[in-house]
Amino acid sequence: MKSIFPLTLIAATISACSDNKYVVIGETDAADSTMVIMIESLTGQPKDTAIVKDGTFTFTGSQAEPAMRHIVVNRTILTAIVLENNNIKITKNDNGYTVSGTPLNDTLQIVNSKLTSIYKQLESLEKQFSPTLPLEERNAIETKYNELNNKMKQVAKNATINNIDNAFGIYMLFSTYNDFEPEELQNIINQIPNNVITENPNLQKIKATNDASMKNAKGKVYTDLELSTPDGKAMKLSTLIQGNKYTLIDFWASWCGPCRAEMPNVIEAYNLFKNKGFGIVGISLDNNAEAWKRAIVELGITWPQLSDLKGWKSIAADTYGVTGIPFTLLIDNSNGIIIERNLRGNEISKKLSELLK
Repeated sequence: MKSIFPLTLIAATISACSDNKYVVIGETDAADSTMVIMIESLTGQPKDTAIVKDGTFTFTGSQAEPAMRHIVVNRTILTAIVLENNNIKITKNDNGYTVSGTPLNDTLQIVNSKLTSIYKQLESLEKQFSPTLPLEERNAIETKYNELNNKMKQVAKNATINNIDNAFGIYMLFSTYNDFEPEELQNIINQIPNNVITENPNLQKIKATNDASMKNAKGKVYTDLELSTPDGKAMKLSTLIQGNKYTLIDFWASWCGPCRAEMPNVIEAYNLFKNKGFGIVGISLDNNAEAWKRAIVELGITWPQLSDLKGWKSIAADTYGVTGIPFTLLIDNSNGIIIERNLRGNEISKKLSELLK
């Protein structure tokens, strides 16, 4: 693609840029006089504005430490950038925009390219899938989808791990922290300076949540809880899992679309292994009793259910450090130890096939 930056303009810009200044020059299809807004990525707070002229816009200033920013035009995010003192270019390409000019922005671009490529493959699989396909074909698509989804998560996780000492890594952490095992996340958190954590309420929340998750990591004994059944009877988790060889604790809610989409997989696993010593206890993060009861019937759930109807303020979510649903824990009833976390799709049946031969 031919650059629209005149050589004289670039030369003038570079000569004007010193070590403690940044110059961000970007391309856009927006009409002249359109306002371009630079916002703080994590809070959405506006930080600066520029005006489009001849298809370009320019931001200049000084940045004490590198920081993540989003560039917004006509209420649409053009791209994310790492704002730091240097010359940064935003150029159009077939997939959106390319950010270049500093090592951190080059890293951001590499990660975005990898994620975009995998996302397109996931979209293609979604278009191929249909409930009317033969079971074997559906399972094959689901297996491939899960593989790609896991690959996508790993790319994002690697970006977080490899950059946790800079602004890009912290930015990535906010979208990846749920995908780490508690021990992994604890190691990452330990690499973030204490002053950075204390100055960021969201990082404080991630740390506090993971502290709870560490108590319920793989290899730890599960924590017993007393909640209410759909008919209002107080019941302990330990009572409901008695008699099972393995029990899946399934955190969900009637209002959670992904939970409802995942439920057929959970039902399939239950039907395959319930006569071999497998049981499930659902813990709902609902806050509406009627919606909860209605969803149990609509989804065909036949295993025991518990909830305190406090939504995200549920003691269960707090105790187990649950920050996203659906979320599962697989317990070995012989010793009460958590042996797997967050099994999804056919991973549940696959694991049970290994355990209940």
